[in-house]
Amino acid sequence: MRRLIFSRRMAPMFRRAFARSSVLKGAYLDLMAGRIEYPGLCRLVLRRLPRTALRHLSGR
Repeated sequence: MRRLIFSRRMAPMFRRAFARSSVLKGAYLDLMAGRIEYPGLCRLVLRRLPRTALRHLSGR
């Protein structure tokens, strides 16, 4: 997942999505607190990725 998120094309989209998403921020805080593990965070990111990509491509 790291290669996907930090690739040249995806990094700006991921940064913008993370900044706007309370769900992703909350999940990351849960990860740091030990309430979820990396696989749970990965599933959440991958589930939201298509919607985020569409928004990014449409300019929203």
